[in-house]
Amino acid sequence: MGVNIIKENISEINNDCIRHNPNKIAKIIMELILEEIKFKDKSKDEQYMLLNTKLKNENKNDKKVKKEKVKAKAIKQRSKHSKEHTSKFNSKYEERIKSIKNTDKIKQENMKLYKKAEELIDKEEKDEKDKFLKETYDLKNK
Repeated sequence: MGVNIIKENISEINNDCIRHNPNKIAKIIMELILEEIKFKDKSKDEQYMLLNTKLKNENKNDKKVKKEKVKAKAIKQRSKHSKEHTSKFNSKYEERIKSIKNTDKIKQENMKLYKKAEELIDKEEKDEKDKFLKETYDLKNK
């Protein structure tokens, strides 16, 4: 048995402090044990199987955590970048874009008013027609 030198980053930053990452240390120790078991040709041993599955699960979890951190960092940078920076197109045509959006709103409001006006006109025409028919009927009956 000899000394194995391991070059791994086993530290992490937590609340502005540098700490040892116990999960990484445990993972490295498990890898050493698994290599020793493989070397002794006990790879079918249940202890090896348990450690190996545990190690695989830890690797999957580490990858997920890493991806989440990268995504969070990217989202943070995008939001920071979008607040600070506006494109040339946006700065040049910002008023035009707003007026187009405003025009769409006004168009919808005008359509509603137009429909109401049509309904009122139809109602007035019907009332006039009924009034005219009533007057003519009254004149006829006199």
